[in-house]
Amino acid sequence: MNISQLTDFPLWLILALLAVVGKTTYYLLQKKLLGEDESSVQLGFVSAVYGFIFIAPIGAYQIIQSTIQLNIDTILIIIGLGIIELIGLLVYLEALNATEISIASPIKKSKPVLVSILEPFILGIMFNPILILAASLTGIGGFVVLADELDLQSLRKRLNSRGPKLAILAALLYTVLSLGSRFGNEAVGPFIFGGILFTIMLIGYYILLKYLGQSVPKQSLLSKDYALVGITGVSRSIFVWGAYALASATVITSVTQLTILLDVLIGGHLFSEGNIKQKTVGSVMILIGVIFVVLI
Repeated sequence: MNISQLTDFPLWLILALLAVVGKTTYYLLQKKLLGEDESSVQLGFVSAVYGFIFIAPIGAYQIIQSTIQLNIDTILIIIGLGIIELIGLLVYLEALNATEISIASPIKKSKPVLVSILEPFILGIMFNPILILAASLTGIGGFVVLADELDLQSLRKRLNSRGPKLAILAALLYTVLSLGSRFGNEAVGPFIFGGILFTIMLIGYYILLKYLGQSVPKQSLLSKDYALVGITGVSRSIFVWGAYALASATVITSVTQLTILLDVLIGGHLFSEGNIKQKTVGSVMILIGVIFVVLI
């Protein structure tokens, strides 16, 4: 897709930028609520409820109207991906609760680099040597974000803390989910796939709440904060799917990586996080490395 083709579809850019706003707002709201002692499991449940309400009915309608036949292998793979989505969101929320968003976000959103590294081994795709350069740039950016004093001692100290460890685990989980989502979207389409994921998440988080003895936030689901979390969580997915339908996935993925920088800048401002200038430099390096991976 060349530049002249892109200008024929101005809506793709609007949708991609709306997805960026939705993603950034979604996680900033989560960070705010976690700071007010909200439970990460309850917040995950809220996201699952709103996703189930808005996405699952569309997916169910498409299943009824289509000739898609789900075999047992496909169903088991999608169920497994739903469980990974559930765990991944919970782990990342715990990371946000344990550390600054200006640290957790760049780590978690370096996922495209991890995907590109694992693709040759999992999907049999040819390895691109240029990936080494992109991965190196992302790794240096990660070092700049994590190491307050820009030395190995401060890096080790940061990596030994709970928040960055959880953010790294979340990045790994979302890497696996990203690889599996390609299969899910191709097998059944985004709304059916998304509807099944949200259904699994809803059931899983409900079981977790009961197991942990936490209250199920039924009455508060329509409160301002919970509604914003739910709506931004759903809208980011819809905007991304809409943008993918109008332009190259490579271009859309590159645009949505702006959330790496926005999370650091806005998060640092809203939550008075320290060392933002250095983290901004590191996040820009990660952003360039991730976009480079997407474009090669």
